[in-house]
Amino acid sequence: MEDMNVVILALISLLVVMMGIVVLMGRGDWMISGYNTAPPEKRQQYNLPRLRLVTGLGTIIVMLSWDLLVILDLYDVSAYVVLGEAVVMVVMSKTWAKRGF
Repeated sequence: MEDMNVVILALISLLVVMMGIVVLMGRGDWMISGYNTAPPEKRQQYNLPRLRLVTGLGTIIVMLSWDLLVILDLYDVSAYVVLGEAVVMVVMSKTWAKRGF
């Protein structure tokens, strides 16, 4: 990879990982898509600490694995890996992160 591409990748990665950490700390609930715009009765269906864990950790894992795949020049599989991780995040947020699960 070219030097400039590495710098851009590092900056984007740092930003996204920091966003994941903010969500994990409980300061970024407004970044959780769907939850932030849901009415209060819909929000009550979710276990917020679990939803933060799924969203924050999922974001960090997706970003770091994407970085690793790009650094290793595995562009052909990177989309499939990230898509698989995203599917796991959606399933976890719709099942494990709901109250009463």
